[in-house]
Formats: sequence, C-alpha cells, structure tokens
Amino acid sequence: MIKSPDGVLDLEVKPPKEMGGPGGSYTNLEQFSQPVIQHVSGVP
Repeated sequence: MIKSPDGVLDLEVKPPKEMGGPGGSYTNLEQFSQPVIQHVSGVP
C-alpha cells in the first residue's frame, strides 16, 4: 500500500503477473515509479 500523509495518494500496489504477482487491475510499482521519476528529473 502506498499512501501519502494527506490521503491524496492511496494505492494498493502489487507485483505484475510476470513477476509472480496476482495480476489483475492493481497498480504495480513500475507504473507508479516511471511518471514520478520523469517528474523529478524533469524529463518529459
């Protein structure tokens, strides 16, 4: 679970099926981290 202190961000994060996770409609860490890294680094 990824949750921000202000409650704006609240995600249940699971590994993708290819990495041994359950698959399905969960957010995986890869989906979450790429936009964050791009935002922080300033790369569009």
